[in-house]
Amino acid sequence: MKKFMGLMCVVALFVGCAKETKVSPVSSKAPFVMSLAYSEYPSWSVFGVAEKHGLIDGAKGKQGSLELKNNVDIVLKLVDYDMCISLYGQGLVDAVCVTNVDVLAPSQRRHTVVVAPTSTSAGADALLATVDSLDKIQWKDLDREGKSDGKIDANDRLIYGLEKSVSEFVFEQALLKSGKSPKDYTFVNLDPAAAATALQTNQPNIQAIMVWNPFVLQTLRVNDKVKVVLNSESIPELVIDCLAVGSDVLEKQGSDRGVKTLLDAFYAVNGMLENKTTRDQTLVDLGEKFCSLDAKDMAICCEQTKFYSSPEKANVLFNSDRFKNETMKTAHDFAVEKGLLDSKLNFSIGFDEAGTTPVVRFTTKYLK
Repeated sequence: MKKFMGLMCVVALFVGCAKETKVSPVSSKAPFVMSLAYSEYPSWSVFGVAEKHGLIDGAKGKQGSLELKNNVDIVLKLVDYDMCISLYGQGLVDAVCVTNVDVLAPSQRRHTVVVAPTSTSAGADALLATVDSLDKIQWKDLDREGKSDGKIDANDRLIYGLEKSVSEFVFEQALLKSGKSPKDYTFVNLDPAAAATALQTNQPNIQAIMVWNPFVLQTLRVNDKVKVVLNSESIPELVIDCLAVGSDVLEKQGSDRGVKTLLDAFYAVNGMLENKTTRDQTLVDLGEKFCSLDAKDMAICCEQTKFYSSPEKANVLFNSDRFKNETMKTAHDFAVEKGLLDSKLNFSIGFDEAGTTPVVRFTTKYLK
């Protein structure tokens, strides 16, 4: 999903040109340039598919059909997830694909407007274990550095995954949902690829890991002893994948056209996924952009990462009382607890309220 620090797939600094690249025609008015940093993830790799189909062209100075229509120049930067957040926070890109949990930290120095949700984790993030329940995870010190303070309580059950990330967030929230306490477990920091390999190869010291797709799919397929103990399906619409833009960018004339082009491209590819005649090929195209998955595995990933495939669906989420009053408060509290946010700051989250200037604002302005 994903997610904080580290990536699962091949990294490239710039996305290649589309099949049918068109050079921008001579115009009396230069196109508005908007850059987007995104990493490989089901609903974000959609932008790579949009480029393949000529809707946008990620190369600066060249335009796809939607860019020409709206007189914009979208520059795509495909990098790992950490780098996406870093580039955005430093103001080196205009927009970023990021989760509702991870958008908070970079917004401390750069105010952000979330213009659309792209998907939600609905099983894509999972606790995998070689035992069939949380109660069977062994209590023991594995002589490894774990938490940021380097201490592991021998009385804790150990869960391996990327700490202070969406993985740990999902683990804690799903655990609470099941009636258990995160205090009875120690979340040990381990790169997700290494964690998945450990379980796939039956390394004796690791019984439980928290990872996301494609690691979930791959691990379950390689080792039939591994089971899903918890996943994000039990906490619906708590992890939201988003398209966010710097508030400074949206103050510029022409920025609305840039956002419109990105969203038009996103919804166009979603339309291909929902159309029976184009779905299979679009799954192939999306799988090529997301970790080189085949169409069958890509379909599973899409099922476990439910897309907000239309502006109507996106509006329903952003306008819901639960999202406004619970979802973002839970994400904020997690970020503060893990030290991702300065608790002394007056960190405000807003939802299009008139007269307010929140640090992070969720808007339905572009969801028409």
